[in-house]
Amino acid sequence: MKKAGAEARPALIDFRSGVPALELFPRKTWGKIVQDVCLDAPADVFGYGRPEGQK
Repeated sequence: MKKAGAEARPALIDFRSGVPALELFPRKTWGKIVQDVCLDAPADVFGYGRPEGQK
């Protein structure tokens, strides 16, 4: 049951770190960019690198 006047309260801003506003994230745009990058990347970037790092 809601308290009387709950609808009149202003929206709260969540200042906790690590909690993104997922409803504001441009998922379609992000997905398109990820797809473009993955399609254009050479196949070797999807494998494992050398265990001792690059030389």
